[in-house]
Amino acid sequence: QGCGFRSMASVFVPPPPRDGHLEYKEEDSSAPSSVLHPPARPTPPTHQTHKRGGFMVGLVSLVLIALVAAVVNDGWLSRPAAAAATFGLVVCWWITEAVPLGVTGLVPAATMPLLGASDGDTIASAYFSDTIMLFFGSVLVAKAVERHGLHERVARGLLRYLRSDAGLIFGVLFATAFASAWMSNTTTASMMAPLAVAATENKQHLRQPAALAVCFGSCVGGMATLTGTGTNLAYQSVTGATFAAFAAKAAPISIILNVLLWLLLCAHFRIGRGGGNTRPLFLEGDDDLEDDDHRGENREGDDLEDDDDDLEDDL
Repeated sequence: QGCGFRSMASVFVPPPPRDGHLEYKEEDSSAPSSVLHPPARPTPPTHQTHKRGGFMVGLVSLVLIALVAAVVNDGWLSRPAAAAATFGLVVCWWITEAVPLGVTGLVPAATMPLLGASDGDTIASAYFSDTIMLFFGSVLVAKAVERHGLHERVARGLLRYLRSDAGLIFGVLFATAFASAWMSNTTTASMMAPLAVAATENKQHLRQPAALAVCFGSCVGGMATLTGTGTNLAYQSVTGATFAAFAAKAAPISIILNVLLWLLLCAHFRIGRGGGNTRPLFLEGDDDLEDDDHRGENREGDDLEDDDDDLEDDL
């Protein structure tokens, strides 16, 4: 690195004169000032500028919505209006990232009681509801699985005993679905995608079905348990279903859908036990068109040969 720095420095710094004295050249006064001192280029707005603007827009929206609601209601700020003012502030700060997203998420805990939208106990209890804590626990489990490589162990264990092409797709699909049952779909897909690429490194014809197995398997596997995806937690908050009761109903459906998905991928890409053609079925029409073109070219060639034979006979 030091040699590289000295070589680059020699390009930008001129060597000293041989006599050891520095020479200074006077500026040519006849040259225009724009040439001697070019104007500085305008600096584009930085991300900090956008953050400051978003910060002010959020505060203005909060005050403006509150004032308009107070004027309409004869000086009284209703609870829906206070909630709308807080909503405007939070949305502006989330979009522009004027403050960290986590801090913005805590803004309603301060503004809602101040504006009279709700009391502090109700707002604080909403931040620590059963649904939120269950989702927080799923995030911790996901980080633990990612740190210790549990998803890699499961995937490699399945792929070790499933060596055929169809078995490889089966292993990728069900490993992804199993991991997605305990963590979010996006996290699962991002962790399993590199494993699918590595598993199909020597089988390029399986790259596309393996990628689809990761995408669809993470969605279908997330149906199995409450922590699989956020929509399941919404169901739990409405119905009050327990983890075991939800899994008893949803896990069989998830398994059946995964089996159907595996069969569909194998049929669509023509994947058998020993591999084979993986050309999708929707491209079969292109093969028919190519065959028709070849037949037409052969027919035209035969016609030209017949014409040449007739000409030779006439001569």
